[in-house]
Amino acid sequence: MLAKYAVFTVITSVISFWCMQQVQEPYYKHINDFYNTFCIYLSKKVNDFLSSRNILTCVAAAENEELFQEEESDILFTADMLNKYSENSEKLYLSILGEVFDVTKGKKFYGPGEGYHGFTGKDGSRAFVTGDFTEKGLIDDVLDLSLQDIKSLSDWSKFYHKEYEYKGKLIGRYYNSDGRPTGYYYKLQKKLVEAAKAQTVSDEFKLNYPPCNVEFDINTGSRVWCSTRSGGIERDWVGVPRKIYEPGSKTHRCACLNIMGQSTEADRNTRIKNIEEYEDCHPEATSCHVHM
Repeated sequence: MLAKYAVFTVITSVISFWCMQQVQEPYYKHINDFYNTFCIYLSKKVNDFLSSRNILTCVAAAENEELFQEEESDILFTADMLNKYSENSEKLYLSILGEVFDVTKGKKFYGPGEGYHGFTGKDGSRAFVTGDFTEKGLIDDVLDLSLQDIKSLSDWSKFYHKEYEYKGKLIGRYYNSDGRPTGYYYKLQKKLVEAAKAQTVSDEFKLNYPPCNVEFDINTGSRVWCSTRSGGIERDWVGVPRKIYEPGSKTHRCACLNIMGQSTEADRNTRIKNIEEYEDCHPEATSCHVHM
């Protein structure tokens, strides 16, 4: 099709050039006027033709044909197809969140008899965070998991994209028979956005309340203390050890509280709700022996 357009363009260009040559002759004024009008008309028709055929779009499509074919080359696996890549030790595939990866190079982890062989030949996304490697645990239903677990699954997916060869999509919960995302897929994406926001809040919380240093001695028991680098977070204040409950958590951890910098009403409220002093530890002490 492009060849036809090229030939047409060459022909019309030659005609236009010949027209322009004719108008150079001053002694054929009436004929030249005709030629001039005709050339303007022809030029307009050529432009209209090229626009109507959208040749630029055709050229762009031709240039992107290889990319299009690459996208189309993704394999769509049925559950039965994928299962064969567990039984066949020559090729080992697994799926996570509906995406299929070739993990053959990791045979020492995924081969028959190895610890992660149960993941091969199926989508066992849930087990990546629950640790339940039974038949009931190796499933792809994950929406009821916590936001932290959803975030962990996303990190696992990124790991497989980085370390192993992506092969295609698994038809089922995440993708339909033509490879398009399902409603379940979009619900998961929404939870991933929520998980990312929650992670941001958690990271900010840890910056404001960095972890204590902790050590254990068989004779003296556990000791927690704060320094300008405790918890791997550098700062210009030391702080004092406190029991702290992160948002949504029922258990506490030891955090360093900047008692010189926590003076606003909001900080006082946070301290009442989420922070407790250790028993037998002076409120301003930077180091305490505690019962963990």
